[in-house]
Amino acid sequence: IEFEDLIFDAKTGGYWLKPPAQRVTKGRCQSPAEVAFWQAASVLLPGLVRQFHVAGTRYHLDFALPADMIGIEVDGFQWHSTRQQRQHDSQRDRILTGLGWRVLRFTASEILRNADGCAAEVAALLKKCDPA
Repeated sequence: IEFEDLIFDAKTGGYWLKPPAQRVTKGRCQSPAEVAFWQAASVLLPGLVRQFHVAGTRYHLDFALPADMIGIEVDGFQWHSTRQQRQHDSQRDRILTGLGWRVLRFTASEILRNADGCAAEVAALLKKCDPA
């Protein structure tokens, strides 16, 4: 969350988070869990990109290591809890896997509990896949 995502309420003297439709999200983290992952992973994973568009598809990955074709998705309960949403995620993962991507999914709650551990898990996969 960034300052531009807030609205000042003169009545209460406080700031409120803008509704999602009013936030500028291109290239930025979209949830507290994504912010936590970015803070933990951006130094550990050189080349990590936020909100990466996968060429030739309509899909964006929450995070990606494009050179290694690793995508990282942060699944918040609100957007990934119904059967229909999980089916969509599965279909999407199959399409991306068919294009050569490896997709790792973390729940928002596990990132908020242990962002460093989630970032380390991605780093371990990256090291394991590195042919050097």
